Amino acid sequence: MRRKKRPVLIFIPIGIIIGILATTMMLAYLHQPSQTAEPVEPSPPSENDTTMNRLFQVSTKQGRTEWKLEAASAEMDKMNNIGRLKDVSIVFYLKSGSEVSLTADRGIFHTDSKDIEVSGNVVVVNRNYKMVTERLKYRDSRRTLTSSTPLAISDNSSSLMADRMVYDIAKNESVFEGNVMGFFSDKATF
Repeated sequence: MRRKKRPVLIFIPIGIIIGILATTMMLAYLHQPSQTAEPVEPSPPSENDTTMNRLFQVSTKQGRTEWKLEAASAEMDKMNNIGRLKDVSIVFYLKSGSEVSLTADRGIFHTDSKDIEVSGNVVVVNRNYKMVTERLKYRDSRRTLTSSTPLAISDNSSSLMADRMVYDIAKNESVFEGNVMGFFSDKATF
């Protein structure tokens, strides 16, 4: 006697579709802004503040350009020596002649130390890899980029994920920490 296996086989694709829909709905729900959060009104500019529609800043040492920063807008707080930036783009220049580009939704530029903090869709790209994270700090005195939020880095054939990272621009070396996982092929360019 032959049994019909069709009903069981139908449940598998239906289960997969339900799983995909449930995951999509959960991710959409998690990315929605909180309904209970009250919008925060920006404080009115004081007499020490300056607002500008484009900011372009260049950092040079000993006649060599180390980085260039651009922002779509900036609010400069002279009292606290910071600039609040929107739509940030930075190019770091390595001694080897190559470049590392960074983009982010917003940032804070410390005018006294030249340190920069960026957040929101942070993407770092050079000729070999692309890194994505939510927050990144640049420390000018050490020429380091530090991410204390989870990150993913990939090239054409490999990928790596970690909880934290420090990238030494001067040495062109990275250190990854915390739950480091990766997939590497024989074509890796890290």
